[in-house]
Amino acid sequence: MLQCSSFIKFLTKYGKYIYFQRAYAPNHIFMHEPLVVEAFYKYSGISKTILDIGANVGGYSMLSLSMGSKVYAVEMQPACCELLHCHANINEYKNLQIIQGFVPHFSQPQSSIRVNPNMCNVMSSSTATGGRWPHGLLMKSHRNMNWTATVPVRAVNLHKSLYTVSNITLTKIDTEGSEIESLLALDWNKLHAVIIEFQAGSWKYNNISRKYGIKVIKRFIDFRSYRIRTLFGKTSVVWSTMELVEFLKTQRNTFREFIFEV
Repeated sequence: MLQCSSFIKFLTKYGKYIYFQRAYAPNHIFMHEPLVVEAFYKYSGISKTILDIGANVGGYSMLSLSMGSKVYAVEMQPACCELLHCHANINEYKNLQIIQGFVPHFSQPQSSIRVNPNMCNVMSSSTATGGRWPHGLLMKSHRNMNWTATVPVRAVNLHKSLYTVSNITLTKIDTEGSEIESLLALDWNKLHAVIIEFQAGSWKYNNISRKYGIKVIKRFIDFRSYRIRTLFGKTSVVWSTMELVEFLKTQRNTFREFIFEV
């Protein structure tokens, strides 16, 4: 059980403080993902519904909650879920619903996996539990952890979990290479703006070919004629569908965030 104590606070754009446990504060999102942060500022607010798939410790979830949003946070790591509860409680946020589990490969809808119950880092996919990348490259801080002391984590059915939700203002998918499965697990009729962190170089570890993954992405874009913008670097840039396709054809062990907007 993680201790819910020793906090650090972050000042939001609108003058509100968000408290995070000091040892797990998501500094990286405010330092390295400012365009994603700005997208959350744009789409969060009272009467808005946010879906955070791969929520980790809840950096983006807490930001949305601070602005009055209803947030559904999907996270597979038990320790991260404890921190989500901790951060929501210490900030006195009431509109958070945590969905613990992972989005399975569509060929194994009832599958389960085992993870270390004391570990919470940047990972959130079913194939990334051994390290930062799905092929098992461990982060330095976790190389000596006891991987025999694991617990089972169940697959989640997002259609069922989100059955009563009629409209999702912003969806974020950050699942370490499982973004295709996550996208296919959602009802696209409910989605407005969608942020996806692509790791096409890792799709193969989920038995998804680049050709198939790109086909899904193109179908998703065409479904609502989404406009595409980059959320990496210092300036957001509009991309065409063809530019994104060409990028995904050759992407390797990097991650890049894009937002799809109606």
